[in-house]
Amino acid sequence: IYLHRGQQYKVTELDLKNRLIRVVNGQVPYFTRVRSEKETTVLEVLKSKPIANFIVRLGRLRVTEQIVGYEKRRLFTQELLDQHTLELPPQTFETVGFWLEIEDAIAQAVRNVKLHFMGGIHALEHAAISMFPLFALCDRNDIGGIAYPLHPQLEKSAVFIYDGYPGGIGLAVRGYGIIEPLLGKTRELIASCSCDQGCPACIHSPKCGAGNKPLDKAAALLILRYLLGEMSLPDFSSREGTARGDHMPRLDPEAPEPQPLRIGFFDLETQRLADEVGGWQNKHLMRVSVAVLGRGFGEDYRVYREDELDQLIRDLQELDLVVGFNIKSFDYSVLQAYSSFDFKKLPTFDILEQIHRHLGFRLSLDHIAEHTLGEAKQADGIQAVRWFREGQWEPLIRYCQDDVRLTRDVFRHCLEKGYLVYADRRGNQVRLPTPWKLEDLAGAHKKG
Repeated sequence: IYLHRGQQYKVTELDLKNRLIRVVNGQVPYFTRVRSEKETTVLEVLKSKPIANFIVRLGRLRVTEQIVGYEKRRLFTQELLDQHTLELPPQTFETVGFWLEIEDAIAQAVRNVKLHFMGGIHALEHAAISMFPLFALCDRNDIGGIAYPLHPQLEKSAVFIYDGYPGGIGLAVRGYGIIEPLLGKTRELIASCSCDQGCPACIHSPKCGAGNKPLDKAAALLILRYLLGEMSLPDFSSREGTARGDHMPRLDPEAPEPQPLRIGFFDLETQRLADEVGGWQNKHLMRVSVAVLGRGFGEDYRVYREDELDQLIRDLQELDLVVGFNIKSFDYSVLQAYSSFDFKKLPTFDILEQIHRHLGFRLSLDHIAEHTLGEAKQADGIQAVRWFREGQWEPLIRYCQDDVRLTRDVFRHCLEKGYLVYADRRGNQVRLPTPWKLEDLAGAHKKG
């Protein structure tokens, strides 16, 4: 049934070849609703940023929708009268959209309280689309959406919202910019509705191709509370991680650069602690407070705040070798929330990775610095987060810069002396050979 200006028209013929539809005017006591299947493919990530307990990305999408049938429902009561299947070709178009990446810990938390996770993200998608016109000049029919309990490309749960027009018309770009207030209004809408299980005023959609199934209002509220940071992410994995170096080292500014290679020493500090994001497996949600990149063995430093990370990533890509301590496991994981760049492609030498490979266990940068260089730390990572929250940028930047200096000192000692020193369980000083050659390290990455 096709509705036009309040009149009902029944479709009698669909001629796909000639792109012709024939209808007849007539009043019937029912209406029809299509059933469809959709899938979304990410073609390109344009922007990315962490917000509270999730990552939102903006990008180019390919949307494929196929009408698989329709339902006949009685007017006013919406009683299901009949269902019919259709065999129609899929419709595909490219557009722009944004998506929320939902952590596994949230899905597990929802299931643990016997709520329907798929119903929750499906309801969230509907409600967010209904709130979108509060922030942009549009109708909800201008926007499409799809919720995935597991997206095959992302390998995690996600909710996509996209422009319903080929090429995009700017709505998704707007949504990406106001995602936090949009989700806040979405939560208010669902929480303020007096219904028990969901209704057209909150989580039902008049254009849902799945017939508004499954939907779970309580699950949607719980998911939104986790996403917005109103609840801390639960930690369902064993805690792991390595103590990261916190120190105030001394460095000889006259040390010559041994090779004319573009080498950089890198470290970053975060806005949040591991237990605030549900454990170390969610490092990508910890957000960057400040990052420092030291070029060469001199005193050339550049400081980057969160809004300057695009430049940091470009600067890292210009180097022949990036050296750090636990940067592959930690720093790159935190940075990944801000970019689609594959940090595995960077020519990286991770000192901790080498230590673990030879000893079979991990040591902190503080431990290595104390026994190899005789340096003493002045603060720790918890203090760095506290400085950020208090707005004390000067000690925070100095702390991160000193971290880079200490990493550089340890690396240079290993190059020049051929060993580093650590203490075993009995407190005995032990030398670990480090037969590293700078040109070999950089050359190995170029070959790889």
